[in-house]
Amino acid sequence: MAIAHRYTRPDQYYINSDEDYGCPPYNSTPDALPPRPWKNQWPQYVDNKGWVLVEDHRQRAEPHFAAED
Repeated sequence: MAIAHRYTRPDQYYINSDEDYGCPPYNSTPDALPPRPWKNQWPQYVDNKGWVLVEDHRQRAEPHFAAED
């Protein structure tokens, strides 16, 4: 199956990736994402350019509990 990378509207920031199933939603693209890690950056889809990394200013709170492996 093909993978569709979904983005928000209207600003077109990456949300998630999912299988295409032959009928992708209008807010998705098969264009490959930039290679990870995205340290302090986040992908934004730009028409006719594909994915570009932009500065990520979101505040992230420290986890309230330890992550388990």
